[in-house]
Amino acid sequence: AYARRWLHAIPPDVPAELVITLRPFSVWKTSPPMAQHGSPNDYDAHVPVILYGSPFSAGRRTRPARVVDMAPTLAWATSTVPLETLDGRVLWDALR
Repeated sequence: AYARRWLHAIPPDVPAELVITLRPFSVWKTSPPMAQHGSPNDYDAHVPVILYGSPFSAGRRTRPARVVDMAPTLAWATSTVPLETLDGRVLWDALR
């Protein structure tokens, strides 16, 4: 799961040869302290999303959604035609 998450997090044109994954709930010590987010651990990868407004139906969904699903869903909800192919899927169950 970590390798897959790193693969999707690093753009193909970035020449990364090595990535380091800290143990869960570990952080880099920096001075001054900086925000720590975006690890490939489950607690960073599984986060709630709230969609609000007239295009969206009320209710709680437990079906997993991915970050790449946000752009196609918001594009559909706002009648926006993407300028490029999007990787995700429209979250139809969240829409009216």
